[in-house]
Amino acid sequence: MLQADTFAALDAAFARVSSPQQAFAVTCELAYQLGFEHVIHAPVRNHPDARKNWAATSYPSAWQEIYVAKAYLSRNPVRQRAAISSQPFLWSSLENELPAKERELFHDCRACGMRDGYVVPIHGAWGQAVAIGFACQSQEAIVNPGKTALQLLAYKLHHLFDQSSAEAPIKITRREKQLLIYLAQGKLNLEIADAMNISDNSVEWHLKNIYRKLAINNRTGAVITAIQLGLLEL
Repeated sequence: MLQADTFAALDAAFARVSSPQQAFAVTCELAYQLGFEHVIHAPVRNHPDARKNWAATSYPSAWQEIYVAKAYLSRNPVRQRAAISSQPFLWSSLENELPAKERELFHDCRACGMRDGYVVPIHGAWGQAVAIGFACQSQEAIVNPGKTALQLLAYKLHHLFDQSSAEAPIKITRREKQLLIYLAQGKLNLEIADAMNISDNSVEWHLKNIYRKLAINNRTGAVITAIQLGLLEL
């Protein structure tokens, strides 16, 4: 049984891990020992996989189908909390804070055999946020020693699964920064093209590059994200 206060147990378990897939498999095995049958690794902001439902998951297939069918990616309260908080939290605690109309996700989780869950948000450089979640069928798994072990396990998984991308800084070019300034001023594409002495197609090309780098798909979001990341000052 994995002990909550032994770093050595984690180091030994991950000693021969050589790929993200192996790291995830070991995490699932250790989480199971702590009473959590399911694990998920979900980038939520400023990450190459942030637009995906998850990077890796062992959640029930029925839940995965429901999640995609109901388009939970854009309205998942767990992802939303993980994006703004660095503190681990329980599903049940978050659910109790929400109005009834926003609790649908948790009802679906319980219908698929996941009674509660524990989420460890991990925030990296340049505004990146990843949520590593553990789901359990029994409420008995939710105890303080177990939660401490899950935090250690989450950070170990993050280090082996996602460390390289978590620390990769976002870089924008001089032209992209100038274009962002014009966006912040409310200029339209034709106005930006004229001000930068480039074609309208070139403006669109630069916009697509900016959206891709910031994991954003709209003009206002790009400006706000760039300011939050310190890439743009107004």
